[in-house]
Amino acid sequence: MPADKLEIRPSGEGTSFYIGGSLQFDTNDEHIYHESLVVPAASILARRVKGPFEALIMGGGDGLALRELIRFPYLKRAVLVDYDPGVLELGKTVFRAFNNG
Repeated sequence: MPADKLEIRPSGEGTSFYIGGSLQFDTNDEHIYHESLVVPAASILARRVKGPFEALIMGGGDGLALRELIRFPYLKRAVLVDYDPGVLELGKTVFRAFNNG
């Protein structure tokens, strides 16, 4: 199966990332989305578990959700999977500055 077209484009003061023509994130505002995605769920989990927890991120190859998740001190382990090795590679290289490595 061919990979979707991965595109990185300049966007104002930042960068936009597209897969198959669909916007995945724009660095000008992605922190709002990723915080809203991760913080509520991880906060509830940390409160209910009352100790270390593990997390699975599916489809987060850019590393931006993981960046938010690792802020939680009780995170014991996180596993990140993405079906597209190209996105994972971008997460490790081009997007490293955005996902804090």
